[in-house]
Amino acid sequence: MKQQRQIWFILMITISLASCSMSQYKNLPQGKQIIANAQRGPENPCAWDEIWTENNKWVEIRCLGSDKKLQEDIFGVAIRKQRYSGEYMIESSHYGRDERLKEDIHGIAILRFKWENGKKMEVRRYGADGNLKEDTDGIAIGRNFYDKDGNWIESRNYDIDDKLKEGKMGVAVVRFKRDGYGRVIELSYYDIDGKLTEDRKSGCALERMQWNDEGHSIKKECLDRDLKLVFKE
Repeated sequence: MKQQRQIWFILMITISLASCSMSQYKNLPQGKQIIANAQRGPENPCAWDEIWTENNKWVEIRCLGSDKKLQEDIFGVAIRKQRYSGEYMIESSHYGRDERLKEDIHGIAILRFKWENGKKMEVRRYGADGNLKEDTDGIAIGRNFYDKDGNWIESRNYDIDDKLKEGKMGVAVVRFKRDGYGRVIELSYYDIDGKLTEDRKSGCALERMQWNDEGHSIKKECLDRDLKLVFKE
């Protein structure tokens, strides 16, 4: 679980969809579905989801209030649309109640993805005007890198000029080291000059993990840029 939480945090650096869970919409027939949505919580004005599907994938979701009129969800979006190339999503776009492109609470209206051999290689963020834009974390482009076995080993953040950029957490590059089972045993954070730097949220520049034979994390150490212990679990 610790590994999963950490990987999710890194994913948020590079890829920020901010979308609702779509697990309940799997295997929908082609066409239009209206589904009562109780899982979002009382703070969310969406009482219903209007789901449009194509080739067994959802391509549009509309947030409807109890009056069945368009409402904005907790992310400031009334309509979400997705485009695919084969099995892979290549674009996610957000719209307001007027059905025009709208930037969500992360400042982004469109996300575009590039894939290679089934791996997500890049995400680019755009504003409602269609121009490349940095999100509220200060990132416009995120790129992932993989080893020969397909393991995710590095992520990099870039600005609108395609230059390395330290996001709100102060990190431009994240690198992963893995054991023979593919489990992350080390995470390291770097600035735009390639020097170790602390992630502003965790205070760690280097994280080391140990795993038991059952695949459970049994030890974690957090070190600063000078490789001094910050904490261990």
